[in-house]
Amino acid sequence: MLQGDEESRYVNWFRGVLRAARLNSSYPDSRAMSMHVGAMSPAVHRGLYAGLQVHSESGLPSYREWTRVQTDKQIAGEQLAQLGSRARLEATARGSTAEIHQKQLHKYDYYREIEGITLAPLDGMQVALRRIEAERNVAHFTVVFDKFDAAGLFTRYTIELSQQASVWGGSAVVLDKETAAYTEGFKALIYKYSSLDSELTFGRLAGIEGLEIERVNKGTVGPFYRSGMDLTAVAPEPIAEMLASVGDGFVAMFALDSSAMDVANHQNNDPFGAFFGGGLSAELRAGFQQARQLYGYHVYKDRKFVVSRELVEPMQKFCSAMNTQNIIYGM
Repeated sequence: MLQGDEESRYVNWFRGVLRAARLNSSYPDSRAMSMHVGAMSPAVHRGLYAGLQVHSESGLPSYREWTRVQTDKQIAGEQLAQLGSRARLEATARGSTAEIHQKQLHKYDYYREIEGITLAPLDGMQVALRRIEAERNVAHFTVVFDKFDAAGLFTRYTIELSQQASVWGGSAVVLDKETAAYTEGFKALIYKYSSLDSELTFGRLAGIEGLEIERVNKGTVGPFYRSGMDLTAVAPEPIAEMLASVGDGFVAMFALDSSAMDVANHQNNDPFGAFFGGGLSAELRAGFQQARQLYGYHVYKDRKFVVSRELVEPMQKFCSAMNTQNIIYGM
């Protein structure tokens, strides 16, 4: 649990890392994430909450912190209406030594500040219609699915697919003029098959009658490793060694995993792929190989980094030793 100045420094650092990462649309919305984390700062909540809980493995704020801000924004309007005029609250707080009146003023200012901010969806799906082939009764869609996963990481799945006829006895997506809305069945299916990497999602979705998959991207924010964490328990050994060599440093990771029909060849530009890709059974790996042959897609994996300045060179050397060429931003 981070408290006081440590809490404020973490929030400022986290937002700085997101800015430095220069994330594109393949990743969760970095602006929304930054505003969401910014609302966790003591400067915003005015001490109404006692500290900030950070996920022990991912280095991101815990699920509890994200949902707390989400809930507070949802009730902000109601709370402001109950609190009434700020001028009245301020006058009452000035004329009384009772802590409750100062707290009421802080609550007003906190809810007013977060009322209009944009938050990162913890479980959000958007479906956009790209085009319709009326003669084939086929509609092409882009599905964007953001979620805060069980590992404490923010992920975005971007799936380009087409739907023909019906799936599960009814449309996966419902057309309404130029818009598309997902059905609960379709959402549940994406949820089920987007728990691992892009290739698993591609293969499982491609096997469903009526769907044709063109591309699956998975962009991941995290993990973020910092000096002071229990790195031996959670970090790949090269990261733990890098951080042990400096007094106060960090390594933030942003992985991109793509399986697509228009990728020319299988390419692995992820120097940490072997550290995070373990645990797949021989049966699952064989299934991947069969899916590649059956559907004709290729897989591209990449990872970029934001690191403390003194770790830029060590990270460059590590990537070179792993025969990868990665984007590394120093901060």
